[in-house]
Amino acid sequence: MLDKIIRIFKKEKPIITFSCAEHLLDVIPHPVEANKALPNWFKQLKPKIENTDKSQPSTAKKCVPMLDAMSQGYIIPLWGEIHVKVTQQYALYNASGNLIRNVPELKDPISKIKGRLVDNQIVNEIKKDGLFIWMKFPKGFEKLLGYDLSNHGWAQVGELCPLKKFKLGQVLLKFNNPWTIETSKGWSTQFKNPSNNFENQFVLFEGTVDTDTYHQEVNLPYIWTGEEIGEWIIPKGTPIVQVIPFKREKLKLNVEKHDQVKIKAIRSLLSSVFQDRYKNLFWHKRKQK
Repeated sequence: MLDKIIRIFKKEKPIITFSCAEHLLDVIPHPVEANKALPNWFKQLKPKIENTDKSQPSTAKKCVPMLDAMSQGYIIPLWGEIHVKVTQQYALYNASGNLIRNVPELKDPISKIKGRLVDNQIVNEIKKDGLFIWMKFPKGFEKLLGYDLSNHGWAQVGELCPLKKFKLGQVLLKFNNPWTIETSKGWSTQFKNPSNNFENQFVLFEGTVDTDTYHQEVNLPYIWTGEEIGEWIIPKGTPIVQVIPFKREKLKLNVEKHDQVKIKAIRSLLSSVFQDRYKNLFWHKRKQK
């Protein structure tokens, strides 16, 4: 009885739990706090611009708002290596100009394919028809997961979707996420592209899930933004999604004119120092767990 009373009056800290199948727990990299998976370009950036004195502006390394954005929440790393192959796709036509089939690449010269019988039709013309992409986990790992990468149909986003500007933007792929996320009551989770990480050649469709009630894997649709033909290996552990838990609270929207007194006071404070003005004058240190 006493324990129950204590729990009622004791404010419990919110918690986020990542879980996966038992046989994967010691195989795949675990989610980490986002501040431990900052983009490589940012980690390697020097805080000062070379050949400038201390009164001059610093680099983005000293930009606290950028660092805060990249440090929010958690990063889910890619759970296994992925082989990516992008090839030139071709369309084969018969003598009537009707499409016979699309082929992801030609193993023989065009001159040898013309006149060949394909699907009981004679190939009369061959045209380039965009790019084709393969993405695969290693076979053994695919078997361990029990699934491979999957996809969505273009009709699900519609012809007005501007992803068409990318050469492979209409190929909607999907990471089948092995992690289930559970948050405390009243907390949801935003799934977004890792902030300021420009190293990946894929972009996620971002979304938000009420992870306090939906205890299932949240899969991650994406497109390949690369424009080149070639082959790549995406390393295991690559940051692929930033998950940011937040408490579901509604703010009242207010629109009004500037408070000139407040603005002038802040500008006066800013003008009094050279470096780290926002951090030293206005920033609030993040709470530690």
